[in-house]
Parts: sequence; C-alpha cells; structure tokens
Amino acid sequence: MDMSRFNRTGGQMSEQRRKEIEERMKPFLEKSYILLFNKEESVFKEEEKLSAPMVGSRGRGFGFVNSFSSGPQYKNIKSKTFIQDQEFFGKQFLIKEELQSYNWKMESESKQIGNYTAFKATVMIPIKQLNWMRVNPPLRNDNGNKNTDETLTKEELIEEPQIAEVVAWYTPMIPIN
Repeated sequence: MDMSRFNRTGGQMSEQRRKEIEERMKPFLEKSYILLFNKEESVFKEEEKLSAPMVGSRGRGFGFVNSFSSGPQYKNIKSKTFIQDQEFFGKQFLIKEELQSYNWKMESESKQIGNYTAFKATVMIPIKQLNWMRVNPPLRNDNGNKNTDETLTKEELIEEPQIAEVVAWYTPMIPIN
C-alpha cells in the first residue's frame, strides 16, 4: 500500500508514522478463511475474530469498507447448489443459485502457493456471466430511445469484450471437486 497518499501535509511521511499506520491497518485488511469439505459439499467462510473498529482521521470510521460483506458459502456439487449468506448495507440476503459447469483447460504451468504445488487452469466465460455488478443502463437520447451508432461518442464506440479468460490455481493436495 502506498502510504504517501495519506499524508495531508504534502511533505514526506516519516518512516515511523508510515509503519504506525500500516500496523493499525494490518488486522483490518488481513483476513483468514476456513474451508470445510467432503466429496460433495463445501462450506467456505471468513474466520471470525474480534477486533477494535478501525478509526480514520478526526475520529471517523472506515464504515464504507464494510458496507457489504460476503458471508458463508455453501456448495453441493451433487445437487449443483450454491447458497451464500450476504450482508449488503446492513440487510441480510440469502443468495441461491445453480452451480454452472465449465470446461476448464488444465495447463502445465505450476507454482508454489504456501506449502502446496498449485497448477494453472483456464476457462473462457461470457462477460455477461461475470459482470453481475454492472449497473450501466444502455445510453438513451433526449427522446428516451436507445442511441444509434451515429450519436455515440468515440469512447462509447469502443467495443467491450464478449468473453473473458478466467485463471484459477488448484492443488490436488486439497481433494475438493
């Protein structure tokens, strides 16, 4: 993290002050997760821990960071079920979806992640399936009709990719489907 962004005086932040801020932010930014699984089911959740609230300058908290948090995720590959408990701006939601099957390509590339040898896998997925947070509606002109190519700006004419490559790293040492 570039701590120079937090220095409001415009001068150099002292090394001691930078370390102080990093230490205060570290417990807030680092998270641990728990994965419980068998051959058909898995539960993935953040490890719960108590900590003092992080406070910014002038006593204000960094509440915007916690405006939504991902809760436990349950997957059942036999029934193709995905369920997630999700908090969004103080309201709880239970999201239920059907698991999608993808045609993963197992690559020969590998790397060490912690104590595990991990292997690369890739898949091509349509952007529409990945872009669930997109909120940009189609452009409309003053009459409420969709803009035609003749009225679009140069930036609007740039074509968005229709498909994206997703990269995952897996290890056979964790025997989960």
